[in-house]
Amino acid sequence: MELRIAYGRSKPRLAGKRILWLGLGGIAGDDPALPDVRAAIETQLNAGLAYYCGFAHSSVGLLPDAEERRQRLDAAGNFLLDDASAGAERALQYAEFDRRAAEFVEQFIAADRVPA
Repeated sequence: MELRIAYGRSKPRLAGKRILWLGLGGIAGDDPALPDVRAAIETQLNAGLAYYCGFAHSSVGLLPDAEERRQRLDAAGNFLLDDASAGAERALQYAEFDRRAAEFVEQFIAADRVPA
């Protein structure tokens, strides 16, 4: 028995719907690799999953700096971990993280509004 939840041969069940993907990334927001990471994630989610499932609109919000120890690559391609943030620094880091997530949600909702 085949279970088709998100797609099918005739009309996908998610056809016409909209989706916002919020990707949490441990990568540092200032890492030079971030644009490539963002492009890869957007391609997989928008062109891969969302298109295949029939979504009318798909938007990706990548949120770097999600970890208390940000991750980055140095110029030689070595994996590095920043020192862990703690206390007030960590609270500020996550407050900014929450603000950016809310901004993605607001933009996504506003994109569907039709002027009166």
